[in-house]
Amino acid sequence: MNSENEKPLTVLLEELLIEVRSVSSENFDKWYEKKRKVFNIGVKNYPTKEEFIKYVNYALSIGH
Repeated sequence: MNSENEKPLTVLLEELLIEVRSVSSENFDKWYEKKRKVFNIGVKNYPTKEEFIKYVNYALSIGH
């Protein structure tokens, strides 16, 4: 962490999981597009909601 105000990566990932789980499957593409811009992810083919949750869970598991 660079400053006292920054959250640990695991906390950010857990918050992201909570947020994505609250998004309906129908609205996932729109939500993902907003997040893609925030994280500057250059993926052309969007993952499904389930795939995205799997990726975030994996990142959390290796972060602990």
